[in-house]
Amino acid sequence: MQVGNYDTALLNVAENEALLTGRWSDRDWYVEGGALTARPALFSQTEIEVPADGRTTVAVENVPLGTTVQIDRGEPQPIDDGTFEFVTAFAGKVVVRVNPPFPYQSQVIRITAYAV
Repeated sequence: MQVGNYDTALLNVAENEALLTGRWSDRDWYVEGGALTARPALFSQTEIEVPADGRTTVAVENVPLGTTVQIDRGEPQPIDDGTFEFVTAFAGKVVVRVNPPFPYQSQVIRITAYAV
């Protein structure tokens, strides 16, 4: 639902603020220095396959302080050393919920570990 128009919206913009037009989501974008900027993602892929060999590791480095991960329905755990690592010797599917601090995007990663 739209109330008012562009001119009405401009009446509510302070001197150090900007009015962004168009359609965008704050899940994927934020405003930095008056410009619309894509929120970065920690994982480049959200579907990952690995052998369930107990050695092959899914790893992401440079994870920002304050990030938590939740594996399946477990308790969220903080990443306090800057690196996320996952390895398993059991075949199956795992859901990893990654919740980093702003401006990073929260992500759901699905890892399939296949039998070798």
